[in-house]
Amino acid sequence: MLNPCNIEDVITGIQIQNFKKFDNADFEISQPVSLFVGQNNGGKTTALQAITLWSFLISLWRIRKGGGTAKQRVGASITRAEIHPTPILEIADLWTGRRVRKEGTTSENVKIQITLRGVNNRTAEPWEYGVEATFANRELLYANPIDVEKEIPEEVGRIFHLPPLSGVQTEEPKVDPGAQLRAIGEGRPGEILRNLLLGLSDANPAGWSKLTAAAREFFSVEILPIQYNSAVDPHISVYYRPVVSASKKQYEMEISNAGSGFLQFLLIAAFLLAHENAILLIDEPDSHMHVFLQRAIFEWLQKVAIEEKAQVIISTHSEVLINVSGLENLVTFFGSHPKPIKAKSSQLISALSEVSPLAIISAEWKKKIIYVEGETDRKLLIAWAEALEHPVSKILPETFFHSCGTNDSNAAKQHFSALCSVTDSSLRGFFLRDSVLKKDEGLPEGLLGRYWSQPEIENYLLHPAALIRFVENCGLGGLFALPKKEKAEKYLTAHLTPAYVMDPHGNFSDLGKKKGSDFLEDFLKQLDIPSGKSDYWRIAQTMRPEEVFPEVKKVLDDLNTFLS
Repeated sequence: MLNPCNIEDVITGIQIQNFKKFDNADFEISQPVSLFVGQNNGGKTTALQAITLWSFLISLWRIRKGGGTAKQRVGASITRAEIHPTPILEIADLWTGRRVRKEGTTSENVKIQITLRGVNNRTAEPWEYGVEATFANRELLYANPIDVEKEIPEEVGRIFHLPPLSGVQTEEPKVDPGAQLRAIGEGRPGEILRNLLLGLSDANPAGWSKLTAAAREFFSVEILPIQYNSAVDPHISVYYRPVVSASKKQYEMEISNAGSGFLQFLLIAAFLLAHENAILLIDEPDSHMHVFLQRAIFEWLQKVAIEEKAQVIISTHSEVLINVSGLENLVTFFGSHPKPIKAKSSQLISALSEVSPLAIISAEWKKKIIYVEGETDRKLLIAWAEALEHPVSKILPETFFHSCGTNDSNAAKQHFSALCSVTDSSLRGFFLRDSVLKKDEGLPEGLLGRYWSQPEIENYLLHPAALIRFVENCGLGGLFALPKKEKAEKYLTAHLTPAYVMDPHGNFSDLGKKKGSDFLEDFLKQLDIPSGKSDYWRIAQTMRPEEVFPEVKKVLDDLNTFLS
């Protein structure tokens, strides 16, 4: 594998002040490929826009204030319509909370300041350069370097931001590089996809070969040579055909007919291969891609980034990308400030055998974790909370759950201990376990245990009235539902005690050692209702508040206390 240090110049950190979401954010960036991860509207795209805006403002200042006046401190005037890296309705929209003047004043400006740090890998010399913007009016701002005496770094002209694909046009005329950058900046990269492919094909045959080889490997298609002649047709067309055996008929299609995942790949690949020694900011490259492809294409992206001497910064929600990326390459966007994962490196290797990078991120963010046997348990708890309109119903859907896949509490203890060993947070845990004869001893500090009195969580679904209602909901309704309802009533009468049928809460012990999952499986099978364990939460969803068992209410109370 090529050494990442082959990349000549890289960004190593960024400070953002008074720009959109960030009043003051300062964080480090790894190389050659780093991931921005976090919740929706957490600031990932804003951070990418800040890096692009840094490049844009400095470039425009150099053009407009270059020559003999380069050292003057008067900012370059830039109109709202020109700011394509981050389209806005008014200039004030660039400022955090739209605060363009300091509080209590009408003349003292709040300045947007964006400072990038980096290193030149050829000389090992670090660099730092900042730009600031001052509000003029709703259509105008002034921009200039924070220190006009400093030399402008080479990176200014090598930063490109690629937003997610938004579809391609059926006809695409050839446009100049400036128009391409504007389309990209305004979130319309699909409108210039063929232009990117044509440019790569003409200017970089080796890069074009890499792209076509990857298309064949990942999508089993052959991209045909691009034929473009402006004298014949002003529009660019790109054709491909499936790779099939010689005995099958081959057919050609234009890329406007291609699937969104393939188009997303073409966009990313063309952009990366067309910009050697560049700094590429890619928004959600995994969007539209099947989970099986995400890992393979991400690994290809890492390899090609090094070959092309490019630094790549990716904004993503993909669990696949997060879990295959090293923790040192992640910047998390949770809360008000971005930050890298600060895992204790001495324990990281052993911890990663127990926990995933995504789990570490979630632990850093949420600070609390609930351990359950499987996904069914999580869904049941949420459904019961909603049926009761319990206060915890507003918290549970966003809670960090971990499915152990077993009722053995050792799995929860090992996972929790591993998380605690690599996070700086004071993590707390809560695990739910089915009935056991002997309670666990020696729980790690911060981990609470709670035990159901019944053999399984599914036992708390065995309320006859709720089961009959569930059966009715699964039927055709009206007269057609009567036979199925009657059959359900007969089954419950035959398999439960009369006392339990009359009062399940008061006679819960009548279930004995029955396992709720076995009971429900046979019950639904006899009624020809196609419903598996993963659907049992729908039974909980039909339960009325008075039908939910008291023990379930107590567990929800405990969870509410734990999470509050």
